[in-house]
Amino acid sequence: MRVEGKNFKDRALVIHPNQIEPCHNVFTPSQEEIAYAKQVIEAFEEAEREGKAAIQLEGRFIDYPVVEKSRRIYALAQAIESETGHLPLPIDPVSQ
Repeated sequence: MRVEGKNFKDRALVIHPNQIEPCHNVFTPSQEEIAYAKQVIEAFEEAEREGKAAIQLEGRFIDYPVVEKSRRIYALAQAIESETGHLPLPIDPVSQ
């Protein structure tokens, strides 16, 4: 499987059970992505309360599309935690 980015709306079609784990590995957000998503959401919500519609965070421009992507990442992490009882774990590149 080759994936250039996570622009597939968090979905993949697989035809064999052996494809499930690689898909999970590709589409599951990393702990760093989850932490950054939460940081974006919190910073942007504070900025919105101040009447702002765009901010900079760690030198990056943050506006509504970035916040929506962050919300999707964070919601996916919360769904995984709800199903498994823990947030996504780091992927061990040695076992890949």
